[in-house]
Amino acid sequence: MKKRIYISLLNERGSMLLFVAAVLIPALLFAFIFSLDISKFFNYRERVQEIADNAVMAAAQALPYQSEAVSIVTNLISSKLGSGAQLAPPVVTSDTIQITLTVSTTLPFVSYFDPNLANISYQVRAEARITPVDAFMVIDSSSYMAPPPGVRWGSQWLWPSYDAFSNLIGIPQFYAGSPTAEVMTQRCYNPVISPIKKAAVTLFDYLSSQRSNAVGIGFYPSYFGSGTVDSARRVMTAGFYDEYSQQNVPEAILDPYVEYDLGVEFADANCAAIIDDITFQPYDIPDLPQILQSPSENCPYTPIPPTISLNQSTHYGLNPAYIPCVRGREAIWVRSARVGPYDAISNQFGRRVGDISAVLSRSWWEIMGAVPVSSRAGLLASARKVVIILAGDVPWEGGARYPYGNTVNAVANGIAQLANDNIQLYYLLFRSDGYGISFGPEVAQLSNQINSYPNGKFISDISANAASVIERVISHLGLVERRLVLSE
Repeated sequence: MKKRIYISLLNERGSMLLFVAAVLIPALLFAFIFSLDISKFFNYRERVQEIADNAVMAAAQALPYQSEAVSIVTNLISSKLGSGAQLAPPVVTSDTIQITLTVSTTLPFVSYFDPNLANISYQVRAEARITPVDAFMVIDSSSYMAPPPGVRWGSQWLWPSYDAFSNLIGIPQFYAGSPTAEVMTQRCYNPVISPIKKAAVTLFDYLSSQRSNAVGIGFYPSYFGSGTVDSARRVMTAGFYDEYSQQNVPEAILDPYVEYDLGVEFADANCAAIIDDITFQPYDIPDLPQILQSPSENCPYTPIPPTISLNQSTHYGLNPAYIPCVRGREAIWVRSARVGPYDAISNQFGRRVGDISAVLSRSWWEIMGAVPVSSRAGLLASARKVVIILAGDVPWEGGARYPYGNTVNAVANGIAQLANDNIQLYYLLFRSDGYGISFGPEVAQLSNQINSYPNGKFISDISANAASVIERVISHLGLVERRLVLSE
């Protein structure tokens, strides 16, 4: 009996070993090899996702230049993945780029059994967005931005007078020893103020072209004193629609104030009249670069009035019908220098310069009061806050020029106020040696003071090349300080 049981157990053990050898071991081996296939698949998918993420992050550095961003992402995907992935046309805006890749992967082991099951297709998506910016640009229009009495800046050939001013009824032909038409023209456009205004237009176009950015415009000083700043535009997104109030609004506001002096009217409407005259083009507003595709170009009001100014026989005035369609870049370009009344005894114009304390304090107020931008979605609270001063001289305070009087302390106090709310400061000095301002060691001292602030950046150019200054600040804003996020 025991012998039979023993033989039976031996037979069952043999059957079990045969089962293990014939079935279980191959199954385990198959599972192991299949797991290698699956592991390889997921590793490759992670690699493709990483490549896609890196590609959109690199491409986003080129925004708002959309064609350049598309070129970068296309070349990177092609160089890294070759024909292993098909890239759908990227979806790109001024501040976002999104790509979709269709990828096919072959499982080598599975292909031995069924080639059709071995090919797996899937999609990988990646999106990068630029962190939005709240920026307030404040532009110098002090009295030193226009010539002193009896002086012309630049040649008549390069900086011609707008002769239509001579046809206005009732104004004198000469003002402070110079032709009135020449003085009125040079308050608007001359070799000092024009490069700064052109740089400001370029910077405004660049910043406002990114749909999630909010950009404001201010000027200093106003006609009402050194402690005042004219705000032409709140810190809000570009265009004519205010999503906060859900209303169509002017993109910017022009200063309607007119100053009378010696029978001559000085106003920004004079500058508007110059650029409105299609027969006189030396001072036309710079063209908007098509590559930026600014959302502010199409005024929703119809019909759009043809001109900013009204041509009148005795003076020029702002066209009320055009006010709803004023663009930010136009408000910058028609700004005139704020020169005080002429004093015949001293043969000098009244000095109007902006106090740096007022400039910095108002800039802080404008940034902190930025209009909310709902389209930022999850980035609503992450906007960088930036104040950009475009200056024709070092700061002034209480009639004293930096570093004299209270100017150094005024700069320090203003910077401290900005620092409390982590606001960046750019001071752009457009140097104009030879036009009534002499620059010396005060420039280096100001540079050291501003750059000592962790969020401060002083940029100037000894060649007085405004284009160079603005290229440097755009490069700094767009590359050095730009922050990118991957969208989930």
